[in-house]
Amino acid sequence: MIARRQFINLLGGAVTAWPFDVCAQQSERIRRIGVLLNFPESDSEGQGRVAAFREALQTIGWSDGRNVRIDYRWGDGTQDSARLRAGAAELVAMKPDVIVNGGATVAAKDATTTIPVVAISGMLLVSGLVANVAHPGGNITGLIINAGPEIAEKWLEILHEAFPSASRVAFLWNAATSAPYLSRMTAVAGSVGARVLSYGVRSTADFSVAFDAMSKDGADALTVDVDTLTVSHRREIVGFAAAHRLPAVYGVRDFVRVGGLMSYDTNIKDIWRRAAFYVDKILKGTKPADAG
Repeated sequence: MIARRQFINLLGGAVTAWPFDVCAQQSERIRRIGVLLNFPESDSEGQGRVAAFREALQTIGWSDGRNVRIDYRWGDGTQDSARLRAGAAELVAMKPDVIVNGGATVAAKDATTTIPVVAISGMLLVSGLVANVAHPGGNITGLIINAGPEIAEKWLEILHEAFPSASRVAFLWNAATSAPYLSRMTAVAGSVGARVLSYGVRSTADFSVAFDAMSKDGADALTVDVDTLTVSHRREIVGFAAAHRLPAVYGVRDFVRVGGLMSYDTNIKDIWRRAAFYVDKILKGTKPADAG
């Protein structure tokens, strides 16, 4: 049995040591990350991308709820909506250490010029959001989802190799952001004996109009750009292609996962994993311009 005096001494030592441990824990500041996506929160692909990001963060020592807090704001599938802008403003008001955005770079750029932004986009260079990926300058850095508009040539090339008789190729694209892809595809269509039929969409309501027009115009093949608006409606697009027996090449493999024929793209989830390393550098003091 511990003597009364020994017990008091032990208790006093514990009481003395305990506040120092608490102070040590409190001194480790919880870092804050904002994540802005233009996917709807219910979309499985958007959730998969942020899951890949969180997993990569954890492998390099950042655990949500332990030493970092991650706040999310979701869009409605469109590129530059009021919902996205409101979400960007809310994240900025939280004063995070860094904001990661997928397909919402314009909203993030307009919301802050000081908080570091790691952008995951196919339009960083085309849109002029950064002048140079290696040395972006300002508060935005990031990763390009694909090689840019020239990838549209590859979509058309693959389609022609697989279905050489297809001559009226429908191109479904986001009219708000993807004009360079249309221009590139139109410029090379003649070399494979094809004509590009353009169907630009800006909202959910535009898809049924585009589908009706494709049917009336006699499209015999389909290509779809890589954009959150089209990805968010991938089931409807793949269903339309199947119902009308249109061979199709998609700009992202999300379409193939729901039954689409084929895609040519990069591994977007892997890009989200790589974004975690950009965030790690910024949290450790690296400027966005030097984080790549």
